[in-house]
Amino acid sequence: MPFREKNERPVDLTIEVNRPELTKSYAIRAGAEYVFAVRITNHAYRPLVLQHFAGRMDWPAELIFPVDPHIYLPETQVYRLESGRKFPYVAVLNHHVGERGILDPGESIEGILLAYTMYQEIPKYYFHDWSVPAQLSIIDQFGRRHVSFIDISVDRTANSRPGMLMPRPRKGLFDTSEVKANSVVAKKWSAPTADSAESAEPVP
Repeated sequence: MPFREKNERPVDLTIEVNRPELTKSYAIRAGAEYVFAVRITNHAYRPLVLQHFAGRMDWPAELIFPVDPHIYLPETQVYRLESGRKFPYVAVLNHHVGERGILDPGESIEGILLAYTMYQEIPKYYFHDWSVPAQLSIIDQFGRRHVSFIDISVDRTANSRPGMLMPRPRKGLFDTSEVKANSVVAKKWSAPTADSAESAEPVP
């Protein structure tokens, strides 16, 4: 895929995985669900506004990022994916755009980005627990696209039979260790904890 060539040009907004154990691509029937546990940092010398998220995988996939559920259900306290996975509203970053997506110089925000695809499944040759590359982008208030490269693991437990899973050693294709914030001021709300991760399991 074209995005395998890493762009070394510095970007003002970066996305890096801060909870690899939560960062997964879930294979589900007739699609896939994506959970990115990340930190977004503004490296510019002026405030930047997160306007829109986008993403690409190592296979044809049109990632859809769920909108703020408060638009339709003001009282809800969770994001809910098609599989039934639930995520605390305060831990999700999808609604941190526009007025709620302003990052001052050196400031960062941590949480979970959610996405899914419809009728675009994870190819069968990506086995359970494999680490695969992904590209996440942020569009700022000036219409500029800031691209970051991460790794995400495949989870096939939702639709696998016993004996089908083939775990492999994880080895990312991109090294993003150099993407660090020099001066990071965390947002005041907390990142997801191990307890909140439990709520990400499918419910009947």
